[in-house]
Amino acid sequence: MSDKSCNHSEEFDVFALIHSYEQFFSKTHTYWHKRYKNYIGTNRVHALAELERTPLLNQKELAERLCITPGAITTMTDDLEKRGLIEKAYSPKDKRTIELRITPEGQALLAETLTIAKGYVEEICNVLSQEEKEALFAINQKLCVHLDQFIKDK
Repeated sequence: MSDKSCNHSEEFDVFALIHSYEQFFSKTHTYWHKRYKNYIGTNRVHALAELERTPLLNQKELAERLCITPGAITTMTDDLEKRGLIEKAYSPKDKRTIELRITPEGQALLAETLTIAKGYVEEICNVLSQEEKEALFAINQKLCVHLDQFIKDK
């Protein structure tokens, strides 16, 4: 007797996959909020990391790197600035462009978050072998690249 719910080769349920990702992300955020009082959200952490890697990005460049909308990046950068984690300044080359810079407080929070994240990944992923972790990452990256093509083409 075959178990149809486990046999994805006949019919793949993309909505079950999406739901499983949503559950994972929801549980991840719950985990972070319970264990880390300074949690500012994944996109905000990524924004700080991008600004540490590449100082003086403008909002449009940062939005593109994070794959978020111009409206979302404005809200996010306003929040990060209010928290003292980034600074905004007009570009000396083009006064219409606002450049973003991570502050020392932002660098400290990023370093703290990355340290905690390393322990977090080790804690939640200890049920996976190294090969499974690498495969999971590779599959997610492959799907993201593929989806980027659909988004650009449509």
